[in-house]
Amino acid sequence: MTMSSFVQTALILTLSLLPAAAQDAAKTPDANSTPAQPAATSPAAAQPAAAKPAAPKTAAKRKPQAAPRKSYSIFDYQKELGMTDDQIAQVKAAVKTLQDALIAKKNTAEQVQGELRQLLQSNADIEPIRAKLQVLAGLEVDRQIADIEASRSVSKIMTPEQREKWHAIQARMSGDARGQSPSAPKQTP
Repeated sequence: MTMSSFVQTALILTLSLLPAAAQDAAKTPDANSTPAQPAATSPAAAQPAAAKPAAPKTAAKRKPQAAPRKSYSIFDYQKELGMTDDQIAQVKAAVKTLQDALIAKKNTAEQVQGELRQLLQSNADIEPIRAKLQVLAGLEVDRQIADIEASRSVSKIMTPEQREKWHAIQARMSGDARGQSPSAPKQTP
């Protein structure tokens, strides 16, 4: 796992740092999504639920889904790494900056994707379509650069010994991604 992957993991875990309004803004559908349709007003829809015939039951059973595995981040390894509260605060600030940048890029990408869909549906010339695709590609590059910058920022916050320990933990965690057991932080008494 690269340091960049760390930032992505930390980003997921720091959603709780955002105010509720920012979390809601990140979850709101884009302007191009279709609103929910009102309920049908046909006579069949007006019947009480008990009068409607029951839907046929399928014989196929669904497989139970496994509980999602816990994602661990640098914050879970603070003690193991010997990171100070000040270092953790700096890491959280770097992750927050990254998160804000990623949300802005995501919103822009969603807008451009909507414009691209309209161009495709209207059978527009290829050049405007190419331009929208290039904007989307540029946004992806910008996202990756922001991730790398945040990773480097976090790396500078850590001491050489902490970085060495963190790389060992990341190697352990990448083994987890291949199906091995989770690498929970070491518990200190």
